[in-house]
Amino acid sequence: MPSPNDLDQLTGIAREASAQEEWRPLASYFENRGKGLRADALTALTAFLAEAAGWPFDKRLGLTRWLVDRRWEAINDPLLLPQPLLTELVSPTLWEWVKLEPSSAEAHFLTAMIAVSPSDSIFAHRPFHLRRAVALDLAHDEARLALFDWLTSDAEYNQHEIPWGYLGDPEADLAELREAKAVADRVTDPVRRVKRLAEVSRLRKIASSWLAFRQSGQSDFGEWCAEHGIDLGYTE
Repeated sequence: MPSPNDLDQLTGIAREASAQEEWRPLASYFENRGKGLRADALTALTAFLAEAAGWPFDKRLGLTRWLVDRRWEAINDPLLLPQPLLTELVSPTLWEWVKLEPSSAEAHFLTAMIAVSPSDSIFAHRPFHLRRAVALDLAHDEARLALFDWLTSDAEYNQHEIPWGYLGDPEADLAELREAKAVADRVTDPVRRVKRLAEVSRLRKIASSWLAFRQSGQSDFGEWCAEHGIDLGYTE
């Protein structure tokens, strides 16, 4: 449910977009959506995409980057990038950009973060593009942090029922967490780096402790941890 703040932001974004004559149908979408006029907003968006989807690449990229800049603001994503706009203009433009400029870290980063990936493409995987962004720009902390989040997500999920159970494969998690630590080691912001290193250390401790526990033959992980003086940082 959009908040009043989201709708107010859409009104401001509509004013910005209307400064570009060719973007005015899109501005009409934002304005109507901000007023809660869904049908009128969709009509305006459909008319805009009928033309804009066929624009030359540079024009589509200019609009895409403008939308991305607004996306980083505190706004409800589906309002700013509704599915038709995302799938018919923004995503194809980002995929085209990453193919035209494969050495652009920003192209890889934005493709990873925003584009709807074609399921039949080997480049559809978010980690691929995040790894490329990090390799191409060693100072790109946002890509590095996004890659870290991706690499730790399985372990976070698999461990969320600890101490009662481990949902996935701890050995597979440890492999991803080793890469996550290497990623965290190179975060340039010291505060963010320390936080991520502590997070990955906690996840690795849980995974390795669970493996040791399973080999022990005991049945209660919480008791096993207490016996071995292992504090996993969970609260019952």
